[in-house]
Amino acid sequence: MGADNLYDYLHKFGLGSGTGVDLQGEAAPILRKKEFGVMSIWTRASFGQGVAVTGIQMLRAVSAIANGGLLPSPHVVTEISGDGWQEKINLPPPVRVISQKARK
Repeated sequence: MGADNLYDYLHKFGLGSGTGVDLQGEAAPILRKKEFGVMSIWTRASFGQGVAVTGIQMLRAVSAIANGGLLPSPHVVTEISGDGWQEKINLPPPVRVISQKARK
């Protein structure tokens, strides 16, 4: 895969940035900038170190694999309602991070 491809996939899967989940106070561990740490990430990732993730980031990445390569936007609430009203929450569409060709 190589260091550059690994870094690009980490970025595509949303690691190093917030997921946009509708919960207050989401943390987003920083993914080192490419020019400062690609080799460091590449050498340590093989044994599970070098990249910090939150639980929601990991679930989101794994769900992209389970959903045919589409990275979803995590959410807790799909609708808000009160006395005599309701509002449906519009979610952004999933983003393709794994090509259909790679899935076969």
